[in-house]
Amino acid sequence: MSHIEILLPFALPPTKNGQALLNTLRLPALASLISRKRHTSHPPDFDSRARALPHEAWQAHQFGLTETLNQANSPPFASAAMTLHGVGQQEGVWFILHPAHFQIGHDHMIMADRRTLDLAETESRALFEAVLTSFQEAGKTLIYGNSVNWFVRADDWKDMVTTSPDMACGRNLTHWMPEGEGELAWRKLLNEVQMIWHTHPVNTAREARGARRINALWLWGGASGTRPDFPAMLHYIHAHPAHAYPFADRMKASGQFFSEYPSDAQSNDILRHPTTHDPVFLDNLIAPALAQNWGSWLSVYETLEEGWFAPILNALTTKTIRRVTLHLSNDISLKTFVTDAASQRKFWIRKSLAQLL
Repeated sequence: MSHIEILLPFALPPTKNGQALLNTLRLPALASLISRKRHTSHPPDFDSRARALPHEAWQAHQFGLTETLNQANSPPFASAAMTLHGVGQQEGVWFILHPAHFQIGHDHMIMADRRTLDLAETESRALFEAVLTSFQEAGKTLIYGNSVNWFVRADDWKDMVTTSPDMACGRNLTHWMPEGEGELAWRKLLNEVQMIWHTHPVNTAREARGARRINALWLWGGASGTRPDFPAMLHYIHAHPAHAYPFADRMKASGQFFSEYPSDAQSNDILRHPTTHDPVFLDNLIAPALAQNWGSWLSVYETLEEGWFAPILNALTTKTIRRVTLHLSNDISLKTFVTDAASQRKFWIRKSLAQLL
């Protein structure tokens, strides 16, 4: 029998209007899993100045990538991401770069969720080639990973403080841009990139068809390129929601999980052949939560009930699996619930979603 462990970002409702959202949800299987439990844990809420979301920090802790988190920095995922993209180990300090869209207002600047950009490989390659010389002239090595993940070597920026893209998404970027040694050099390089891309044919074509322009790069995840391998990642699987941004690429971009299952794996794929430990990362709720599209968030949550929580609860009560651990988070908190078959027999405990608040 196996242990299924699920990490589900933004499964905790937002601090504002959370009760109203819970009143709408009908998730009896999840309610049973979190109410009839062996134990639960709830670390202190994150500082509002944190540079990573709670689930990203949790992932970093699983793989011993905590040194920059202790300095209020983004998790050092770059070298692992490069390995998973087939780039291989590289000496020096590397950062992840994402082609991005900045929406510029009168007194603020906001980054769009990259899942909504639908950036084609041919478009990304063309934009990459257009700025390659600028990086070379700045003494920086730029490497192409895929359409949404590039990498840059910048040894002299090793102490730069950066922010994970999902942490910065939808917020005023004034407070989340890279800071510290190398900050001015990065801003100069970014400005040059923005000027090159302003009239680039890729952006002209994107604008003509109503797509967002690619007008910026997001820098984060700085790490030494000579870190050891992380074999624990090979045991992680993930699910794939139906959005345009490739989930497998997002995992590779973060260097968090690598899959032995297909990217569209469902609960039944696991339950048919459970192993000793099946960790699952479900990203389905991230996009609607970042967009504050709570109607979509509710709809996706109820889909998860049918596709994941109900089958897993059934497998637990029939002893197909031994234990279930749920890590549920929002933008400031993470709660862990552990349950087993014996806990589910506690019929006197009322099923409730109240502990999500």
